[in-house]
Amino acid sequence: MMVAVTTKGRSFRALAAYVFRQRNPAEQDGVAWAVVRNLPTDDPELAVTFMTATAAQSARVEKPTYHIGVSFAPDDPVDRALMEQVGDRVLAGLGLAEHQAMIVAHRDRPHPHMHIILNRIHPESGRVWNKWYDWRRVRQVVAEEERRLGLRPGPMGLTKLDGLARDLETLERHGHLSGERYHAQMEASAARAREVRLDLTLERALSTRMRCDRALAAVYRDPARAYYEYTLTAQTQGPVVAAQLMRQRPEQFGALATVERARAFGLWRVHDEGPALSALPAAAVAAREAYEASRAWGVVTQSTAQRALHAFEQELGGIYEEPAAARAAFERLAGERGAETAAAALRERPEALGKLRPTDAQHEGLVADQVERAATLGFEAVKARGVANGAVRGPRAAVALTLHRADTERAAGHVLAVRAELAKLPGRPALEQRLGHALRQLLPQEVRRLRMTLPAPKFSLVSQLGRKIRDIVLDREEERERSW
Repeated sequence: MMVAVTTKGRSFRALAAYVFRQRNPAEQDGVAWAVVRNLPTDDPELAVTFMTATAAQSARVEKPTYHIGVSFAPDDPVDRALMEQVGDRVLAGLGLAEHQAMIVAHRDRPHPHMHIILNRIHPESGRVWNKWYDWRRVRQVVAEEERRLGLRPGPMGLTKLDGLARDLETLERHGHLSGERYHAQMEASAARAREVRLDLTLERALSTRMRCDRALAAVYRDPARAYYEYTLTAQTQGPVVAAQLMRQRPEQFGALATVERARAFGLWRVHDEGPALSALPAAAVAAREAYEASRAWGVVTQSTAQRALHAFEQELGGIYEEPAAARAAFERLAGERGAETAAAALRERPEALGKLRPTDAQHEGLVADQVERAATLGFEAVKARGVANGAVRGPRAAVALTLHRADTERAAGHVLAVRAELAKLPGRPALEQRLGHALRQLLPQEVRRLRMTLPAPKFSLVSQLGRKIRDIVLDREEERERSW
């Protein structure tokens, strides 16, 4: 019979000190033998140094240290060769055969057991091994080894615990997706609000500009030129002062429109500026309203551009070691050859824009999806920046609306995708009821085995579902393992 325990940590040196009994010299005789894998030295101190240096390749991984404890039954016929063989098969079964590892056997207990210190960072590719639901994978490998070696299989209680562990995995997944659904719904609501705000801002900018054009046409011969002069004055002196100047010195903004009138029974004609001067106050108000609405449009489009750039760089953060540099390279390529070409380059040759982050081979498909999202967001970010402070009327306004609608559709699609994932899972109340029933039937020794099977966060979840688990006293070694 074999029982495996897995834990993770931050420090190779702290774990090695525990495994090699360096904290208490009196216990060092408990180490039977040690062997390394994929390391150039057998010396524990140097091995730890090499593993630490390898882990430094991926600075974002907070816990590169991984620990597997494998225990055999006291009556299992095992020796060093068989224990090494089991250790190697466990590593191979988890996809860790090429990773740096130290296998250390102890003889301080009646039953044979060994500890495996692992580096989750691959020594050559720098990819990070994914430990997602590692406990179940370890249990599967251990069960296969029991059958292959003809060892006495574990008690039937372990099979029951495996089912309970699967239900816990489902419950944890349910909680994760519920939280993701909440955030997705909030983002979808925010995206719809942003779209409505853009529509209202655009409608106001268009309507005020139309009124402004009509009002200025009643005052000036060239209303477009008059509004241009008004915007220049408003930018330097403010819209209120510009409106006052238009009322007090209208000729500063262009030639006034005149009405030709006949005098002295048609013997001569005069150009009357009276109607233009009468319409001047309304024109000044209309110009100010149009200018302020145009500024509001600029604020919205600037906000859109900043949000698009932030989303783009955030997506690049999961792909590149230096996302800011990758974004600059993308923008440079977009400026030289267009946004479409830059997006295509990111999809086809992402390494051309910067140094890629090490990734787990198991997640290459996810990285490809992330690259696709980044290319789409990069294209939108470049377009959004071009729209910022652009004309209210014309193609640029249409681009802004298109970008906002795409953002809204993407957020709504995320909500639907999360809901679809939740629909595949059993209902949470029924799942909790089933888990509670299973926990009430566990014997104390089965609770202890469950504690050895599950990592601390999942066992904490079990504790919330079953009160009696909190009454089980964990042994000293387990407490010490959690301390590193």
